[in-house]
Amino acid sequence: YSFDLVLDDLGRVLDWGAPETPVVLAGFSFGGALSLHFALRHPERVRALVLIDTGPGFKNPDAQAGWLAQVERIATNLETRGIQSFVDSRAAATAIGRRPELPAAQHAARAIAKMSPRGVANFGRRVSGPIPGCIDELAQIAVPALVVVGAEDDAYLRAADVMAARLPKATKVVIPRAGHVVSIEEPEALNAAIIEFLKNV
Repeated sequence: YSFDLVLDDLGRVLDWGAPETPVVLAGFSFGGALSLHFALRHPERVRALVLIDTGPGFKNPDAQAGWLAQVERIATNLETRGIQSFVDSRAAATAIGRRPELPAAQHAARAIAKMSPRGVANFGRRVSGPIPGCIDELAQIAVPALVVVGAEDDAYLRAADVMAARLPKATKVVIPRAGHVVSIEEPEALNAAIIEFLKNV
């Protein structure tokens, strides 16, 4: 479990799926941060970015420490109470959205419930928790970038503003009535924003 290994995994998927073609990387939450880092390390392989309810990591050490503490609490709960406890908790809104009655939310909940608690805990502690910040490097990303955030995703509104301001070719879209998981809560609005962006790309 390491961030560099996950980044390498992404490169290997692209080696298989698009070996000679720059791609549009679309990432949600951690996936968006991973996409930013991939674009910084391999700019020749990225044609555009779609960054959904994500952020460039932390520059403030206190904010980073707070994030690590939150990750540790979740990891400990997973190991002691099991993965279903996460699915049943308020924190599940960050993974399946705030409307658990939706078919897509129920599908996501079932998929999460099948995961290894230890594996998810290790991923949090060793990958998504200590992910390096890249705020100061955003200006180096020269490709078009769509920054999408739910209007009610309070934890990521500021991060969306930062990315929109620092990425040279950023377009920001705020999805009304959506929290963190816009793909489940407001899929039509998200799809429309992505399609419009891709037309211009």
